[in-house]
Amino acid sequence: MKEWAYAGIIFDVTGAAFSHAASGDGAADIVVPLVFALLTVASWLLRPQSRTLGVLLPRRSAAASLRLEARPAA
Repeated sequence: MKEWAYAGIIFDVTGAAFSHAASGDGAADIVVPLVFALLTVASWLLRPQSRTLGVLLPRRSAAASLRLEARPAA
C-alpha cells in the first residue's frame, strides 16, 4: 500500500467517527471507525523495510551541522 493511502484511510475513518459523534450516534458507532484507525496506524508502523520510501527525517552528522559554507564577499 502506498504511503498516501494510509493517510487517506485515516482521514476517512476519523471523519466517520467525528460524523457519528456529531450526529449523536451511540458509542459503538464512534468506536468502530477509531479501531480501524488504530489498525491502520499499526499496519503503517509494522510495514516491512522493503515497503518504506526511506527515512522520514534523516539525521545530520555533527560534522555536517557544523560545516560552514564559503560565500563570496558582497
